[in-house]
Amino acid sequence: MSRYPPLFATAQVFINILPIVPSMSIHTELPLSFFDGLTRAFLLTTSNPGFIIKHSSPQVASSPWALMVSSLILANGGFFLVNLFQMLSPYGWHVKTPAEFLPGGWSTMDLWVAPLITGVHALLTQSQTAWIPYHRYLVESVGSSTIFGTLEYVIAETGDKAGTTVKPMGEAEARSICALLLCALFAFRAIINFGIDQTHTTGTQPLKRKRVIRSSERVAAFIHNVILRFVTTEHDGQHLSREILEVSHKTG
Repeated sequence: MSRYPPLFATAQVFINILPIVPSMSIHTELPLSFFDGLTRAFLLTTSNPGFIIKHSSPQVASSPWALMVSSLILANGGFFLVNLFQMLSPYGWHVKTPAEFLPGGWSTMDLWVAPLITGVHALLTQSQTAWIPYHRYLVESVGSSTIFGTLEYVIAETGDKAGTTVKPMGEAEARSICALLLCALFAFRAIINFGIDQTHTTGTQPLKRKRVIRSSERVAAFIHNVILRFVTTEHDGQHLSREILEVSHKTG
């Protein structure tokens, strides 16, 4: 039995037993961005590419376009259907234009990050032959062996160097680089969307925060005004203001 379905099932149970769902803020989204990057890296480097790389047709298995398009569809198909039918709406399901089809929706990070990470993983591991020249060019541009690949020389039968080749990275190493890249991108998105909460002090002067009036305070103020108006309404047939009552109380 695979260990990943129990992992996601355990996470779902943990979410269901939470007493409340915390509101979205930098304090919740920034830590979750790292967890999202780790889980998304496994999806985009192992699960989705396997459908193409292990395909029975050699033309499909060796096509980088099939790899990129499949990653785009498989990684975003669920979100597309949820947004299309508004499955998370509190007013019930209804058809609505997904955010990806709205102006600027193509720039959504979840949309373009899927083919990007899958392509980076295929480039570093040389899972398809079409990526080998680009990987070799990348390593040769650096000029030495790095974490992105090892530059090796091909020795001809005469003993001379016939050319160079690049040894592909291991699956685990390439997946780690993709996970770090995803974590950085998602953390950047969380900071851009929510900003850094200025709840600390700057030097010796504390930052001022806007006071929010609660509904209970409004009700208490309304009741206080009603009682005050009732007390100061009529006295001996004359309308008395609050100031007159205070003067009468002091002089009486």
